[in-house]
Amino acid sequence: MATPARIAGLLLSALLLPPTAQAEAPKQDAAIQLILRKAQGALRQLGEEKAKLEADNAALLKDKADLEEKAAKLEAQVKQFEPLPVEVERLKASVEALKAANQGLEGQLGTDREREARLRGK
Repeated sequence: MATPARIAGLLLSALLLPPTAQAEAPKQDAAIQLILRKAQGALRQLGEEKAKLEADNAALLKDKADLEEKAAKLEAQVKQFEPLPVEVERLKASVEALKAANQGLEGQLGTDREREARLRGK
Protein backbone atom coordinates (compact mmCIF):
# COMPACT_ATOMS: atom_id res chain seq x y z
CA MET A 1 0.00 0.00 0.00
CA ALA A 2 1.30 3.42 -0.88
CA THR A 3 1.85 5.69 2.06
CA PRO A 4 -0.01 9.00 2.22
CA ALA A 5 3.32 10.85 1.95
CA ARG A 6 4.21 8.97 -1.23
CA ILE A 7 0.79 9.60 -2.73
CA ALA A 8 1.06 13.28 -1.92
CA GLY A 9 4.52 13.37 -3.52
CA LEU A 10 3.23 11.73 -6.68
CA LEU A 11 0.32 14.16 -6.84
CA LEU A 12 2.64 17.11 -6.38
CA SER A 13 5.09 15.90 -8.99
CA ALA A 14 2.25 15.21 -11.42
CA LEU A 15 0.91 18.71 -10.95
CA LEU A 16 4.30 20.45 -11.18
CA LEU A 17 5.60 18.70 -14.29
CA PRO A 18 4.97 20.83 -17.35
CA PRO A 19 3.40 19.11 -20.33
CA THR A 20 6.15 18.43 -22.86
CA ALA A 21 3.93 17.74 -25.83
CA GLN A 22 0.29 17.51 -26.80
CA ALA A 23 0.67 13.77 -27.40
CA GLU A 24 1.75 13.20 -23.80
CA ALA A 25 -1.22 15.10 -22.36
CA PRO A 26 -3.67 12.13 -22.53
CA LYS A 27 -1.04 9.87 -20.96
CA GLN A 28 -0.47 12.38 -18.20
CA ASP A 29 -4.22 12.80 -17.64
CA ALA A 30 -4.64 9.05 -17.37
CA ALA A 31 -1.70 8.80 -14.99
CA ILE A 32 -3.06 11.64 -12.89
CA GLN A 33 -6.51 10.03 -12.83
CA LEU A 34 -4.94 6.74 -11.72
CA ILE A 35 -2.96 8.51 -9.00
CA LEU A 36 -6.08 10.36 -7.88
CA ARG A 37 -8.12 7.13 -7.71
CA LYS A 38 -5.36 5.47 -5.69
CA ALA A 39 -5.15 8.48 -3.39
CA GLN A 40 -8.92 8.49 -2.91
CA GLY A 41 -8.86 4.77 -2.16
CA ALA A 42 -6.03 5.23 0.31
CA LEU A 43 -7.87 8.12 1.98
CA ARG A 44 -11.08 6.06 2.17
CA GLN A 45 -9.16 3.15 3.69
CA LEU A 46 -7.47 5.44 6.19
CA GLY A 47 -10.84 6.94 7.12
CA GLU A 48 -12.29 3.46 7.68
CA GLU A 49 -9.27 2.46 9.77
CA LYS A 50 -9.58 5.67 11.78
CA ALA A 51 -13.28 5.04 12.46
CA LYS A 52 -12.54 1.47 13.56
CA LEU A 53 -9.72 2.62 15.82
CA GLU A 54 -11.94 5.31 17.34
CA ALA A 55 -14.66 2.72 18.02
CA ASP A 56 -12.07 0.38 19.57
CA ASN A 57 -10.75 3.25 21.66
CA ALA A 58 -14.25 4.12 22.90
CA ALA A 59 -14.86 0.49 23.87
CA LEU A 60 -11.53 0.33 25.69
CA LEU A 61 -12.27 3.57 27.53
CA LYS A 62 -15.62 2.15 28.65
CA ASP A 63 -13.90 -1.05 29.81
CA LYS A 64 -11.34 1.04 31.67
CA ALA A 65 -14.06 3.04 33.41
CA ASP A 66 -15.88 -0.16 34.38
CA LEU A 67 -12.68 -1.67 35.78
CA GLU A 68 -11.85 1.50 37.69
CA GLU A 69 -15.33 1.44 39.22
CA LYS A 70 -14.90 -2.21 40.25
CA ALA A 71 -11.48 -1.42 41.70
CA ALA A 72 -12.93 1.42 43.74
CA LYS A 73 -15.65 -0.87 45.12
CA LEU A 74 -13.07 -3.52 46.00
CA GLU A 75 -10.88 -0.94 47.70
CA ALA A 76 -13.88 0.18 49.77
CA GLN A 77 -14.48 -3.44 50.79
CA VAL A 78 -10.82 -3.85 51.72
CA LYS A 79 -11.06 -0.75 53.94
CA GLN A 80 -13.96 -2.39 55.76
CA PHE A 81 -11.75 -5.38 56.57
CA GLU A 82 -8.70 -3.38 57.66
CA PRO A 83 -9.77 -3.17 61.34
CA LEU A 84 -10.45 -6.91 61.50
CA PRO A 85 -6.87 -8.02 62.34
CA VAL A 86 -6.82 -5.57 65.26
CA GLU A 87 -10.22 -6.86 66.40
CA VAL A 88 -9.04 -10.47 66.10
CA GLU A 89 -5.98 -9.72 68.23
CA ARG A 90 -8.14 -7.93 70.81
CA LEU A 91 -10.50 -10.92 70.99
CA LYS A 92 -7.58 -13.36 71.28
CA ALA A 93 -6.25 -11.33 74.20
CA SER A 94 -9.72 -11.41 75.80
CA VAL A 95 -9.92 -15.17 75.32
CA GLU A 96 -6.51 -15.62 76.92
CA ALA A 97 -7.53 -13.40 79.85
CA LEU A 98 -10.75 -15.39 80.27
CA LYS A 99 -8.81 -18.68 80.17
CA ALA A 100 -6.45 -17.40 82.85
CA ALA A 101 -9.36 -16.22 84.99
CA ASN A 102 -11.12 -19.56 84.46
CA GLN A 103 -8.01 -21.47 85.55
CA GLY A 104 -7.78 -19.30 88.62
CA LEU A 105 -11.44 -19.92 89.47
CA GLU A 106 -11.06 -23.66 88.84
CA GLY A 107 -8.07 -23.72 91.19
CA GLN A 108 -10.00 -21.78 93.82
CA LEU A 109 -13.00 -24.10 93.36
CA GLY A 110 -10.74 -27.12 93.85
CA THR A 111 -9.28 -25.62 96.99
CA ASP A 112 -12.77 -24.80 98.31
CA ARG A 113 -13.93 -28.37 97.63
CA GLU A 114 -10.94 -29.79 99.47
CA ARG A 115 -11.60 -27.51 102.44
CA GLU A 116 -15.30 -28.45 102.42
CA ALA A 117 -14.41 -32.13 102.30
CA ARG A 118 -12.01 -31.71 105.23
CA LEU A 119 -14.63 -29.87 107.22
CA ARG A 120 -17.21 -32.57 106.58
CA GLY A 121 -14.71 -35.24 107.44
CA LYS A 122 -14.06 -33.85 110.88
